[in-house]
Amino acid sequence: MPIGTFECQRDQLTLVNRELEISALSALLQDARSGSGRIALLEGSVGIGKSLLLRSLASAPHIEGLRVLEARCDALERDFPFGVVRQLFEPLLATLDGPQLARLLAGSARTAAQALSSEALQGNVMPLTEDVSYAVLHGLYWFTCNLADEAPIVIVVDDAHCADLASLRFLTHLARRIEGLPILLALSRRTGDEATDAALLDDIAGQPLCRILRPGPLTADGVAHLVKTVFDHEADDEFHDACLAITGGNPLLVHSLLTVLRLGGEPPSVGGLEYVTAHDGAFFNEAVRSVLRRQPESAVAAARAMAVMGDEAMTEVCARLAGLDDATHFAAMQALQSNGLVSEVDDGRTWSFNHGLIREVIVADIPPEERAEAHQRAARLLLDVGARAEQVAGHLLMTALPATEDWAVTVLREAAREASFRGAPALAVDLLRHCLREQVQVPEDAAVLVELGLAEAGVDPQASVRHLQSALEYVHEPLPRFFVLSSLASGLIRSERPWRPRDRRSAR
Repeated sequence: MPIGTFECQRDQLTLVNRELEISALSALLQDARSGSGRIALLEGSVGIGKSLLLRSLASAPHIEGLRVLEARCDALERDFPFGVVRQLFEPLLATLDGPQLARLLAGSARTAAQALSSEALQGNVMPLTEDVSYAVLHGLYWFTCNLADEAPIVIVVDDAHCADLASLRFLTHLARRIEGLPILLALSRRTGDEATDAALLDDIAGQPLCRILRPGPLTADGVAHLVKTVFDHEADDEFHDACLAITGGNPLLVHSLLTVLRLGGEPPSVGGLEYVTAHDGAFFNEAVRSVLRRQPESAVAAARAMAVMGDEAMTEVCARLAGLDDATHFAAMQALQSNGLVSEVDDGRTWSFNHGLIREVIVADIPPEERAEAHQRAARLLLDVGARAEQVAGHLLMTALPATEDWAVTVLREAAREASFRGAPALAVDLLRHCLREQVQVPEDAAVLVELGLAEAGVDPQASVRHLQSALEYVHEPLPRFFVLSSLASGLIRSERPWRPRDRRSAR
């Protein structure tokens, strides 16, 4: 074990005091394999081991013969409709040929294409109403059923409290109808954090086939196991009890506390604990920072780039953002891995932080202006490698200043159209408002003003009227002008404002 290793590796944590949870998940898995749909909801505080248990489930030896679909929710993407659904299904869709995809989207599953693809269905796109939203959810349900006809499915969604609303609605829709399907739906949610929609997660928890698992704190024996792992020798019971008192038995905090002692050259003793002066878990942050301080500049740059990009970002984009060539970046990631901060995904094609808190600590240490600049650069790099508009736009929204460069405006407008298509007008409004300069310039901004005004119609009628009136005199084509006038009239009625044309020409 290298000096300076951050002791928070997932495979170790799953082995400590989690036998009951592993056994319960295995039983639910066998029920799903036999055709009896089941739900597992792991609840608990940060660091209690929820993610580790889900990872153990997805990689268990008895998973053979089942299809595993995984998603890890991220607050950065929670505003983008069906983002989690895409995480679950896109890797599979990439392996299907035309006939296979056509079979999975046959019949009632047809409307799932609206969530799975950014392209509209053939023919006229259905208007985005609550009924259509239900049709998309039901289409995803039947798509999942068609998939389950081929082999039993395990759907794993980590940090479901950060999932986008549309995906949460689908998961709830599936949970209500899972009986008799060869599907295990396994979710985790962090207690104490604000959820995208707590009521939907509570709905899932209340389903008759849902088993709620709440991993408890470590026992003194569990702490002793971790002490042995970190220090390679044992400590006395007094030290174990002191660790429990400081950390509450939280596995992540126990690891962090032991790591701070080790990095400081202190023994696992009650006397050594006097070295730790921080309280309330702050020693976790210090453990991460202590490891990074011992890394070469290239590893620190790689860690910061990955923290900005997020888990499982494209390796080549992370390398460019860090200012490193591919070989140097790979060596840096291996250094971070050997110190327990990150893990390989797909044989090193992508990387993931070993815990979401590690990313949070690194992001928090990046100065705001530098972080905003990094998100701007990340957006451009993603665009250059052909990433989806919503991925690029997610980074543009992380900057405070308007995105007025031509490429950024184009991306935000495309992402806004996609958001409207998926039934998220509020997100479309946010994206389009980010395109506007502090001092709106007409006619340069007329096209954006029209799109913004139309998107605002059902979200902010008064703003819609204001923007459409500003842009109307620059809209000359008959059909677009008809849409603007129709929306403007409707907005004036809803906002109870009289129409005062800017000049006679705009009234024509």
